[in-house]
Amino acid sequence: MELEEILTAITNIGFPIAACIALFLDNRKTRESHTMEMKQVTEALNNNTIAISLLSERMQEHDKK
Repeated sequence: MELEEILTAITNIGFPIAACIALFLDNRKTRESHTMEMKQVTEALNNNTIAISLLSERMQEHDKK
């Protein structure tokens, strides 16, 4: 939101309501960002799990020799 839109909203509907709307919009943007970050963390965790499994298999093969 731009400054003019914010000032118009405060004038028309009052500060508490305008502040609630601004906080809601900020919260939604933060939640979307967090969702994307968690997808990246999940992908990294899955990749690490695969890498650890491969290392474990190779160590077991090495121990058998």
